[in-house]
Amino acid sequence: MLDGAALHQAVTLRTLGPDGEHFLIPRSGGMTPLERLARDHVHLAELAIDHRALRAHRLNLANTIGYRLFSHRSGKFTDIATPEGAWVSGASFSPNGKKLAFLAHSDRATELFVADVATGRTRRVTGRPLLATLVSSLVWTWDSNSLLAVVVPERMGPLPQPASLPSAPRAFVSDPGRTPNRTFRFLLQSPFERRLLEHLITGQLCLIEVATGELTPIGKPAMLSRIDVAPDGKYFRVSTVQKPFSYSVPLHAFGTRDEIWDISGKPVARLGERKLRLAQQSTPPTPSGKRALGWRPDGHGLSYLEREPPAKPARPSGTPNAPKPAAAAPPVKRKDRVMQWLAPYSVGTSKVVWESEIPIDSVAYSQDCQTIYVTQTDKGTRRVFAVELNNPNRRLTILDHPTTSTSTPGAPPARGRAAESGRASLLTKPGKHGGRIVRRSRDRRCVFVSGVDEPKDPSRSGARTYVDRIEPGSNKRTRVWQGAGDAHEALLAVLD
Repeated sequence: MLDGAALHQAVTLRTLGPDGEHFLIPRSGGMTPLERLARDHVHLAELAIDHRALRAHRLNLANTIGYRLFSHRSGKFTDIATPEGAWVSGASFSPNGKKLAFLAHSDRATELFVADVATGRTRRVTGRPLLATLVSSLVWTWDSNSLLAVVVPERMGPLPQPASLPSAPRAFVSDPGRTPNRTFRFLLQSPFERRLLEHLITGQLCLIEVATGELTPIGKPAMLSRIDVAPDGKYFRVSTVQKPFSYSVPLHAFGTRDEIWDISGKPVARLGERKLRLAQQSTPPTPSGKRALGWRPDGHGLSYLEREPPAKPARPSGTPNAPKPAAAAPPVKRKDRVMQWLAPYSVGTSKVVWESEIPIDSVAYSQDCQTIYVTQTDKGTRRVFAVELNNPNRRLTILDHPTTSTSTPGAPPARGRAAESGRASLLTKPGKHGGRIVRRSRDRRCVFVSGVDEPKDPSRSGARTYVDRIEPGSNKRTRVWQGAGDAHEALLAVLD
């Protein structure tokens, strides 16, 4: 027997708003009602879709019925008003922390609502329903005035219907070779299901002004699977599902294209393209091309990691001024680079920010992007250091310790308890223009790291979560906080 509140009424302070004051607390309605679990839906290429309300069926399974805000400064709770009879998801604070956007789901549609954090008052932003089959998240512009979302196209038309009589026989032909794939239950079975899937995942990308509800369409309707907006609100990063569809693999193995669009919806740059994959990869691919793409926190373009281009081969023998043949030279090591790509994201608008002969696992930034924080793993040692770009050859060590894990060059090292004892990571916070930046002390001289110290004798003490203050480039490391070790503790948020 449980004493006190029911389990679904327990409160955990996990999501802290950008204002550093308000925690978002979802209100659970307990078990999902049976009538919602049994809602009519279709399975297409392993994606369950509520084809009546035009959303992923998984959104019907959660039972968050509202939100509350808790101010740790005043100790007061504020209830967010939600539509009667609706369940909610996808809550997202505006960058200035004054608004809270969320999706409200009803039997007929999914709609966009925005609440005032100070009062809890809520209003529907637009009467246009959202298409939440593949994209069920909301993206704020950095000025907190607009939201990027996928809405139902104006000329979507009725649902395709199967033919009353088959137009052709159903024939399945296996591949001649072996294909290492698992068995899937809900693959596409017919041309009708192909048409139905395309119909249900084709949406209109829109920039929605929160104050007026005005919609600005971005391009034409497309099979959108991921959306993001640049800090200036003029460019958009989108991923789209590409044809051909397949009867052999699920939707996540279909081809995709990652692009930058301008405000008119015109593709200005292609970031990557993945072809239809008819077989599962047994080993991860070696990183190549642009990696870790993301908007820079200073609002000036994109940041990414990329290997130095290979040297051009020598001209073949027999051509004028051709060099004499020589013994095969060892391969030249290509440097790994931190890059900046500026608008309009065309050829020739990217530049090298910093480079190293050792592969780069990850990079983080200060707010002004004049200091970068680099993580590298080399010869069994993981290093985290700061580089001030006015002195790029100087590396200010923050963390330096061995790791028992192995990693693919250019990819983050493997994670696990075997490699986590004492291992720490930099603390970050939301940036002014979106994204996250490294949390620094007020004088900007120190950074903060958090980790877990495993006990030498687990029978006497448990693992201790800690926060340390470190001055890069020195041996000054001060313990700010440490858990008692008598219970499981985790760092949820930094208040100041």
